[in-house]
Amino acid sequence: YSEIVSDIRIAYTAYNASPHRLIKKTDNMRYCSCGKTANIIANPCDPIRAENGFTYIPDTERNGVRIIGYAYNHKTDPVVIPETLGGQTVTAIGNYAFDGCQATSISIPKHVSDIDERAFAYIGGNLEEFIMDQANDHYSASDGILLDNAYGFPIIFRYPTNKADEEFTFGDQVLAVMYYAFANTKNLKKVTIEGSSYMTTFGYDYGIIADYAFWNSSVETVELGFDALYWLGNNVFEGSKLNEINLPNHIYKLGFDIFKNTPLTNNEENYDADGVLYYDNWLITTLNEAGPESYTVKEGTLIISGGAFNWTDLKKLTIAKSVVNVGANPTMNCPKFLEYSVAEGNRTLSADEHGVLYAYYDAKPLNGGREIASYPTAKPETCYVISDINKIRERAFANTKYLKNIYIPSGVEQIDVYSFGTKDSSAYMIHYGSGASDWENKVSKGTSDILVEPDIMPDLYM
Repeated sequence: YSEIVSDIRIAYTAYNASPHRLIKKTDNMRYCSCGKTANIIANPCDPIRAENGFTYIPDTERNGVRIIGYAYNHKTDPVVIPETLGGQTVTAIGNYAFDGCQATSISIPKHVSDIDERAFAYIGGNLEEFIMDQANDHYSASDGILLDNAYGFPIIFRYPTNKADEEFTFGDQVLAVMYYAFANTKNLKKVTIEGSSYMTTFGYDYGIIADYAFWNSSVETVELGFDALYWLGNNVFEGSKLNEINLPNHIYKLGFDIFKNTPLTNNEENYDADGVLYYDNWLITTLNEAGPESYTVKEGTLIISGGAFNWTDLKKLTIAKSVVNVGANPTMNCPKFLEYSVAEGNRTLSADEHGVLYAYYDAKPLNGGREIASYPTAKPETCYVISDINKIRERAFANTKYLKNIYIPSGVEQIDVYSFGTKDSSAYMIHYGSGASDWENKVSKGTSDILVEPDIMPDLYM
């Protein structure tokens, strides 16, 4: 089941026709053929085996096997994952293993202690329940809903797509809502999550809602009891039926395209005269048309969504005193953007003399400190020297047109994923203020898009 193509080991299974099943691994990064990170092959030479329709590879970490595919995803029969395959204990389920699975139920055995984030991301529309062996110490199924209990608080891992209920309330303390947790639901209209004690800072209870959590779902209303969110991920509500939500005022890390293609954003009557959409105390997005060259955010706004001004002709953005946070680079796809300014008295955001946006959080438990949030895409300078910061945020330097050299001081504690853009961005020469070994734990996995001087940081690809 494996072959070598251009010195890259390609592992594939003939038992699953899903486009996500082609897996490749280079260095220590794992990808599937659709470009998504897979993280399921521990070694490119691992043998892929099949039994009773399940394809699997060794799970050496847990002394068992990891399921990576299923041959009968087109059938509606209930899926019962066996205790063993090939005489070895089933201990893990890999990403995209059940893509398009049309089963009405999935039963998971007691020794499964690792289910990859996207194992059930693209499950079919017939699933009514998960059934978990009650002896499983890591996962459980509450009323057919899959929960991860490994961290002391439950994580809502996956809600069945065809569960008949129109409302769902989770009254217990919850750590997080996982990737694709409510994606593609057909009947669910309202979700209420009453609160969290995952992380408490300054009296706030912080929760997490991961990327694509409500993607393409039938959910219209979301009520959150969190005092604050540590992370509200990318594309969380994209394609859903969402038209009403209450969000906390305190959100530490924001993604982009959070409300893309929802009733909230699709109705042009909701936009102001400049083509900007506000909801409650959020600036959510724009009409992605030319719009004004200069715009001032309305006072009273607390949050600006990531990518909010994408594809406009905006050149200058003035941020109100009231704004406390911005998502992942609100102007990252503005081809003419030159400058941020921040109203006097704003306590968490500032702009330097170059028009670069910075954020400040005096919340060290949340990896706070001074952070660079967004560099204007059309600034004509080819060099920028960063000073006195703790962190470079996700996509802070994305899609810059002229910048070629970035100097980063050794005091930086963290560089987020895609801080310097995507693989389509201009190549940068990144100059670090210390040796490569000092940066190995600071650069987030996934920042393999950065091109650096090899003698400065040869081990960037992690």
